[in-house]
Amino acid sequence: MAITILYYHRVGPPRTGLPRKGFVTPESFRAQMAWIRRSGWQVLELDDYVDQLSRGGKLPRRGILITLDDGFADCRKYAVPVLEEFGIPATFFVVSGAVGGTDHWNPTHKTFPEPLLGWKDLRLLRRSGFTIGSHTASHRRLAGLTVEETWKELAGSKARLEEQLGCPVRHLAYPQGNWSPGIAALVREAGYASACSTRSGAVRDGRPDRYALPRVPVSANDSIVAFAGKLLKGAIGVYDWRAQAQG
Repeated sequence: MAITILYYHRVGPPRTGLPRKGFVTPESFRAQMAWIRRSGWQVLELDDYVDQLSRGGKLPRRGILITLDDGFADCRKYAVPVLEEFGIPATFFVVSGAVGGTDHWNPTHKTFPEPLLGWKDLRLLRRSGFTIGSHTASHRRLAGLTVEETWKELAGSKARLEEQLGCPVRHLAYPQGNWSPGIAALVREAGYASACSTRSGAVRDGRPDRYALPRVPVSANDSIVAFAGKLLKGAIGVYDWRAQAQG
């Protein structure tokens, strides 16, 4: 059994001066989704995957999940049509306090501010069957915050998203993948069912801590061969990540 959670940031055309690790071109994204479909991987929804983990249910031999962090506006134009074309579910992790704004947390923001999805966009995505998750309230590094500040980032974001979208928000992605057991405990207490990290790996033969799910990054540096290699390596254990305790 191998379950791989891929994570993307912006899907869109290149920007001169921006690092390649922060985006994937529309052409590459489409090629990657097409490869997934023709290669026989079972694409899972995050809700279903986490529910199976919670119940100890049966998981597929080779499963994959698609996540997109930060909520870049380009993703609606370039990623969503491709996902719909191939019938691939995805989760968009958004920063509740920056909806409709720009990516103020990125080092390149002053020179290349990138627009983010607005509330209307997020409601449309939700109605189209995509999952909306939290990327906290302001994308701050959680490890440097007090318990009270962390709680506001977690619970405040969840409440704001649920108020605006009219649906439960069950999943979180840690900004910069930054977390600790104490932070994970607060995530659980805030009512989330899972949290994604940026610890690289596929889940094999075991059930991971639901509040520290590993993921595999995808960027413009990945050719289709490299992309396929990441998935295949995860399936045979090169990107192995085994949980010692179930969350």
